[in-house]
Amino acid sequence: MQGTSTLRAAAALAAAATLAGCGLGTRFSPSFRRGMPLALVTVTAAPKIRYTEKHVRTGFGGAPDITGSGFEAGDARPVLASAKAAVVRALARGGPFRLVPEQTVLSSPAYASAPAQPRNAWTSDLIVARGYKYTYDGAQAARIARGVGAAGALMVNLELQYTTQGVPGGRIAGKVVVVVTAVDRSGQTVWTDWTGELSQRTLDSTTLRVPTAALEPLLADSAERGTSALIAHLDERLRGMR
Repeated sequence: MQGTSTLRAAAALAAAATLAGCGLGTRFSPSFRRGMPLALVTVTAAPKIRYTEKHVRTGFGGAPDITGSGFEAGDARPVLASAKAAVVRALARGGPFRLVPEQTVLSSPAYASAPAQPRNAWTSDLIVARGYKYTYDGAQAARIARGVGAAGALMVNLELQYTTQGVPGGRIAGKVVVVVTAVDRSGQTVWTDWTGELSQRTLDSTTLRVPTAALEPLLADSAERGTSALIAHLDERLRGMR
């Protein structure tokens, strides 16, 4: 059962990225322009918070075999609002692009008229941040962007996790997998990247079953750090184009 839940969570995350026109990896187009205004059009998350561990073994022919284990620790809905807010804070700080104010997008006629995208078997369980719609269609995201005067749209998907691996003292840290995808005004993917940064805030690990309320600040910290890391990586790529 644990393996099935892990597979579904990973598949849902990959499917969300695929729907945005990419695989679960990185992509960058030289058409991305520094300073372009972008509209955030969707923020989704896997429905459960998970405790995760990775195990590296020697596989066939000496190649590394990476497997994961863990368990579902709670409902992600109560903490999605704070994780979303952390992502928006990071996106709004400026840098390689300018974020159109969140309420400008959500209160626009273009957003109100955009239909929610149909789900499939891999994405049926994904939850959506309050005020947003489920939309990973590049053409629709581009229409919303044009409607609010933006040069493109951003789509964000989160996998809310925590772990003791890599945490000093064996304590517990949040580790939110953040997937960010940007499309231009024509709906073409111009940037996608993902990361999973450990939170700086940690908890004692006397038990791995942690109440959701105690995890919330760790998950928000990790989501903000991860989004900031992706923005920094994008900035490096743009500097390399000079």
